[in-house]
Amino acid sequence: MDNNNKKLSIITLIIFTVLYLMFTSFPPRRQFSQLNITELNQNRNSGFDFSGHYEVDMNNKKPHKRPADYYNIKTKQTMGTQCNKQVTLQSFRLENVLKNQMFFLETSGRSKLSPRQACSVESAAKFSNLHAQVILLSDMLDLTDNSTCYLHQTVSNVSFYKIDLQTIYEKTPLQDLMKSKKFVKSKFKVTHQSDALRLALVFKYGGFYSDMDAVTIQDLSTFKNVIGATKINAKVGTLAHLANGEFQFEAKHQLLWETMKMFTKMFTGNTRIEVGPMLITKAVKNYFHIEGIESLKNKMLTVLPIETFYPVKAFEINHLWPEESKTFQDWSRLFENCSMVHFYASQTNAWVVERDPSHEAYAVIGPRYCPTSFWSADQF
Repeated sequence: MDNNNKKLSIITLIIFTVLYLMFTSFPPRRQFSQLNITELNQNRNSGFDFSGHYEVDMNNKKPHKRPADYYNIKTKQTMGTQCNKQVTLQSFRLENVLKNQMFFLETSGRSKLSPRQACSVESAAKFSNLHAQVILLSDMLDLTDNSTCYLHQTVSNVSFYKIDLQTIYEKTPLQDLMKSKKFVKSKFKVTHQSDALRLALVFKYGGFYSDMDAVTIQDLSTFKNVIGATKINAKVGTLAHLANGEFQFEAKHQLLWETMKMFTKMFTGNTRIEVGPMLITKAVKNYFHIEGIESLKNKMLTVLPIETFYPVKAFEINHLWPEESKTFQDWSRLFENCSMVHFYASQTNAWVVERDPSHEAYAVIGPRYCPTSFWSADQF
C-alpha cells in the first residue's frame, strides 16, 4: 500500500509540474479595450474615414512573436455546409477582364488565403471601388477557411481564378526566361514569380496591382498610370525609389514592357529583391533619362508621394507594432495622407495581433476596413 501511495504521489507531482510549466511558459492572454467607431466621415479622400475611441493601455509592450509559421494557421469556418469543400478554379482569361480591376496574387501554391491576406482583399472590395481579381497558382480554392469562404461566397466584387503561366507570359519579354532552367532553379521562386506575374498581367490586361499585405482605406479608382515611391532608409540624402507593391497602369503600357526587358537581363535567381523595386526604378530612370523619380509626373506616369501607399516604410515596421502606446489620434495622424497601409508580411507575419489598439495598427484598421477577416480568425 505504501508503494502505491508513493507512486500516486509521484504521478500527482508530475501532473502538477507539467501544468505549472504550461501555464507559466506563455504570457497570459490579456484583455484590451477594443476600438469603438464613434463617427463616419466618408467625404475624406485620404486617411481614416472614421473617428474612434478606446481606453489607452499605458504600459509599454513589445510585439509577441508566434512560434509557428503564420501560414499554417487554420481558421475554422462557421458559414455552414456550403463551405465544407474545395472548389475548382477557372483560368483567368481575356473574357474575365474588367474595366476597373485590381489584381492580387497568391504565388506560393496555397489554396486558401491567410486572415491578413483576406483582409487585403476584403478592404479593397469594400473601399477601392475596384473589382478584386484574386489569382492563385493552385487549381483549387479551399473554402473550409472562414475568411476565404466569405470572400468567395458573399462578396460580389471579388473573383478567384487560377492562371495559365505559359499563356500569360506569351508574347512578352519574359516568355523565354520563365521557361528556362535558370528561373526554375531560382532560390526565391515564389517571390520572383510574383514579381514577373504582376508585370505581365497588368501589361496584358491593365488595372491596379496590390501586394496582399496592404490594406485599402480609400477609393483607388481614380488612380491612372501611377506608382508609389518609398525609401530604403532614413539617412539624410537617401533618394526615393519606386516600390512595386502597388501600381496602376493601362494595358500595353510601354514602361511595363521596358521593365520586363530589363527583368530578363538582370535576373540571376540568387537574391530575393533583384527584380523587385529597384528594377522598376532603374527602368523608369532609363526611360525618362532622369536621376530622381520622386517628382515625376507626366502623361505616361505619375509617381505618388511616399505617404500615399507607404505611410510606414519597410525600415519603420516597429511603427505598426509600437512599444509605446498610441491614442486613436496618434494613429489618425500617422495615416492621414494615405490611401493604403502596407504591412510588409515577410517581416511582420511572425508578430502576433492581440487586438490591442494601443500597440497594433491592425487593431485600429481591421475593425473598420476588413472586419470579417479581422474577427473571424482566432489568430489574425
